[in-house]
Amino acid sequence: ALRVDSMDRLFVSDDGRDGTDVGRRDIQVFDNENNFLFRFGTGEDGEAFGENGNVQEPENFAIDEDRDRIYVCDEGPNNVVVYRFSDQSFVQRFGDGIFTGTTNGVDFDEEGRIYVVDEGNALGSGVRIFDPDTFEELGFFGELSAEDDLTPGTFNSPDTLLIDRARDLLIIADQGHDRIQGFRLSDVQRAACL
Repeated sequence: ALRVDSMDRLFVSDDGRDGTDVGRRDIQVFDNENNFLFRFGTGEDGEAFGENGNVQEPENFAIDEDRDRIYVCDEGPNNVVVYRFSDQSFVQRFGDGIFTGTTNGVDFDEEGRIYVVDEGNALGSGVRIFDPDTFEELGFFGELSAEDDLTPGTFNSPDTLLIDRARDLLIIADQGHDRIQGFRLSDVQRAACL
């Protein structure tokens, strides 16, 4: 995944394991002339992959400069890692034991609420919504469906999401159905009692 911040820096998640358990796993940052600036998510010496600020399998991520946060979906332990945007220091992890599948996509709305794709399993599949201050789950949107069930609002292996606040859209890549679904963000917020 990649994102660009307000300083025109490119952030790229790297899950380059080279088929081993020791390959690099981090978020790398480049300037607008493609020069490497720094990386984060490598944790401290002695931390295992998936512990504290050491990512195991960084997938999609979102940059919330207003709240001084970067949210990274760590697909290995199936939770979200929070870093400070200002200095990329580790804040905390959240979502342990909540997700039924893997965490694949993340973004936030105008109030800072965090939306995370739960790829799911037989127990469910969709988007979980979290409070930006407490990281408590506020709501859930969607449900699992079979490969031949294309009912809107159902998903078969959703992979990522994007929130377009200006257009009031929540867009979800539903890879198991080979489609992209778009929803009015305000409708999802109402359904989740936000």
